[in-house]
Amino acid sequence: MAEGKTVRSITGRQVTVAPSEAVLLTVDGAAPAASIAVPAGTTLVIGDVIVGTTGPGNAIFHVEQDNGPGFYAIAHIESPPGPSAPTTHMQYGTGLVVNGGPSTVVRVRVETVAPELVLVTLRSYTEP
Repeated sequence: MAEGKTVRSITGRQVTVAPSEAVLLTVDGAAPAASIAVPAGTTLVIGDVIVGTTGPGNAIFHVEQDNGPGFYAIAHIESPPGPSAPTTHMQYGTGLVVNGGPSTVVRVRVETVAPELVLVTLRSYTEP
């Protein structure tokens, strides 16, 4: 990896309880949170988004960003209906770039027919 880049492990796994909710994300082993801060002076690059679900219905994943006024979608990924087992996994190359700021955060929101186990991995890195 090029100098100044730090690989980030960003994952989420939860059973949904509402038709639309934020996936709690863990960054580099820290406590799960509903959003990830992207501090000023840094850039978060999300190369791939991997989503999974075990439910019979489809799930729509929204990667969202907020710079202060409210969240807006920067990517939408729909997981097609699948069997309850095994988990349906889908990987999408995104190349999303989020420039940090004093109030910049990123989250993944999912729409499902609750309850449903959902899994999210953001293959990403940060750079100053």
